[in-house]
Amino acid sequence: MTGENTTIVLIGATGDLAQRSLVPALFHLRCTKCLGRGVRIVGFARRPYSDDEFRDFMWQGTREVGELATRREEWDSFAQNLFYVSGNLDKPGDFTRLGQRLEELEAGPANRLFYLSIPPQLYETAVENLGGSGLARENTGWRRLVIEKPFGRDLTSARALDRVMQKFFDDRQVIHRFVATLQLRQRLPDIAMPN
Repeated sequence: MTGENTTIVLIGATGDLAQRSLVPALFHLRCTKCLGRGVRIVGFARRPYSDDEFRDFMWQGTREVGELATRREEWDSFAQNLFYVSGNLDKPGDFTRLGQRLEELEAGPANRLFYLSIPPQLYETAVENLGGSGLARENTGWRRLVIEKPFGRDLTSARALDRVMQKFFDDRQVIHRFVATLQLRQRLPDIAMPN
């Protein structure tokens, strides 16, 4: 994601996971030059924030992360690529507005990673509306969907969620964060200490 036109969309962006974990981690990646300057992050949630209010909200969580609090100047540069769209998960029209804002910000073909930073019981609604609004289509770049654990409450709900996801996303497009973390941990020695 260093040189490509890429957008990370945080669905449920005003929640604790996004504010205290995801955005600080992305900022850390930027500080260590592992996240390109052109990668934009777009938050989507119900709170009626402007872009600037969202940036301030995210700074409040990021500055609580030890060393990152001392990097305000770098944050100001990073925050220029933070944007916000107010919307409800259960309103298809809000996802249409999200798509319009993404097209405006991207100004051409772009890759998109949708991170579901929401309670598991809302996954189905979010996936239905992402797919129903056309945001899952890969006609202008790749699309990925990151899902937190747990994946459903039981086998029946997991299968129902899987059916909804398969209507709009292939298996290669879906990243289960827990599985991805395990895979990364297994490969970390190779990544940290290349031959």
